[in-house]
Amino acid sequence: QKLAEDIKSRELAEEARAIRRELLSVLKALTPSRDETEERARRMDDARQLVEAIDVEMSRRCSGSVFGEFIDCMTAPADDLEAEVRKVHDVVAPMSIKASDKVKKVLVHVLKWWAARASERLRDSELAVPQAQAEAFVRELCTSRLLLPVLGTAIFPYFSRTQVDVPLV
Repeated sequence: QKLAEDIKSRELAEEARAIRRELLSVLKALTPSRDETEERARRMDDARQLVEAIDVEMSRRCSGSVFGEFIDCMTAPADDLEAEVRKVHDVVAPMSIKASDKVKKVLVHVLKWWAARASERLRDSELAVPQAQAEAFVRELCTSRLLLPVLGTAIFPYFSRTQVDVPLV
């Protein structure tokens, strides 16, 4: 029984430390940064904490499946993604704007939807990772300024056709 109590107190102490770290990271995120180097340092610290949390969870479970679960939470099911692209395309298609603007509107909407969906799935999952860092990672990934040009160039040719192949997009 003494052993069980020690293990329980150690688990509670670890959980308290994890909650404290997450609270501190949320407070840091709410505090405006002074310059770009501080903002970059914060992002790197968030990423480091997320990697450490995933590593701890992998060690706890003695399995690499934690990383797969994390990636699974971040990816949208193909059917849901196709339905969302179809929905936003149906709204954007009749607009009298350039095809490139239609592409941008579709991409921005779908990426915002994807980020919200990934954050929701991470919150609902059993993964013991800090939500603030996980959501920051999803936000950084889906709203990266480097992502839009690559995706836009890839799907732009399909928007110049009279019929858009939504599953292909």
